[in-house]
Amino acid sequence: MGRARGNTTGRMTRRAAHAPYKGLTDHPAYQWWRDPTIWQPDSWWGSARTDAGIGEEIAVLRELGARLFRVELPWRAVAPERPGGARYDPDAARDPEWSGYRWERWDLIVRLAADAGIALVPQVVYAPEWSTGLPAAGHGGAPPGDAAHFADLMTALGRRYRGRVHFWELWNEPDHAHTWSGSLAEYVALVLRPGAAALRAADPDGAVLVGGLVDARNLAAVYAAGGGPWFDIASVHAYPRWPGVWGAERVRLRLRRARAIMRGHGDDAKPLWLTEFGAATRVSDPPDGRDHVTSEAGQARFIREVYGMVEAEAIFLYQLRDAVIRDAGDRPLKRVYWGIMGADAQARKLGFDAYRAVPSPPLDVPPTLA
Repeated sequence: MGRARGNTTGRMTRRAAHAPYKGLTDHPAYQWWRDPTIWQPDSWWGSARTDAGIGEEIAVLRELGARLFRVELPWRAVAPERPGGARYDPDAARDPEWSGYRWERWDLIVRLAADAGIALVPQVVYAPEWSTGLPAAGHGGAPPGDAAHFADLMTALGRRYRGRVHFWELWNEPDHAHTWSGSLAEYVALVLRPGAAALRAADPDGAVLVGGLVDARNLAAVYAAGGGPWFDIASVHAYPRWPGVWGAERVRLRLRRARAIMRGHGDDAKPLWLTEFGAATRVSDPPDGRDHVTSEAGQARFIREVYGMVEAEAIFLYQLRDAVIRDAGDRPLKRVYWGIMGADAQARKLGFDAYRAVPSPPLDVPPTLA
């Protein structure tokens, strides 16, 4: 399964100060806290999304100069059936040619992104019911029932996409109940450690991101659980406090907290990525029952400020376009306005031009590992 690498220098080394690599994060495939059984049509996993439609969005990413695209890879989508049927078969689970795997959509995404010269950062998330032993409804963030299940999945992924996918984020927001209902110690034991070991054995050139943390301070708990040697890139999120403070200082503070924790564990040489930040131009479904309208100019200014502070090696904006969250009957539940484009992918906000103007150095792939 591989072994932990010493975390004194890390497998990846921070570059000298430069403009951050520019990334974007996609709309979630599911809204687990709403209904964990509905593919969201505005995500790249939506059943109605066509090859042409995804290709058009990738063309926009290229126009924007994005180097990285962070998108969910839902475990329950690619492995809806238990490998081996009634009795789990680890050999089948590790074999990317096992007939039960459903790679079609992910193969398409990988091919189109590679053609455009954009590096993918898949978030491998959402254990299927056969692993958790729990119904998806009400338990969308349930941990896998066995660490070997996730390790075997990462072996299959590493073998199939070696040389084509270079960055792997193991889960998303494991310190937030809507995507992970266990503790951070369980996250390290069931996902991070087994997943990283399996991936490193299957693809030694692949780089592992810790699942993006809602609160940068929780990186300390990942270290306390023994997670330090098992990630190559630290990953945190930062959003303005409700109803919105546009200055980048709050983001800077979170990054400095994360960096201080890494430094305290001898990991300061590892890269730190801000894998989600953003600001909505209109906030729907607010806690006080009123819509808070913010300005497109404010969103654009926030984008410029965050990218201009250069305190992370890569910074990912959430998200490309506005979206509509729908129920099983395709009825709108909620509209979200985090995009730099409208929901129809036609209207371009001021944030679009602000993001496009941000410089980004070329991204070397495969990544340089120490």
